[in-house]
Amino acid sequence: MKEGIEAASARILEALRVTPSGELETMQLKLQMGVSAGKLFMALGWLLKEGSIELTPSDFGYTIKNTWRAEEIQQEQKIQV
Repeated sequence: MKEGIEAASARILEALRVTPSGELETMQLKLQMGVSAGKLFMALGWLLKEGSIELTPSDFGYTIKNTWRAEEIQQEQKIQV
């Protein structure tokens, strides 16, 4: 289970990285990734705990915004591999 959440977290960070605004809506991301709402929100919780993202309420759920910590965490993950 943990590996699935970590993989979903990495996919979220990648989606945010390639988005010009650095922001996505949760519904947009759920459809883009093709994951369950449960897995998406567990991965978002993981990233929120790490300080990688910020969540703000929106009309369609939440807006997810990349933070400066996301780049640092991605570099740490590459080093560990």
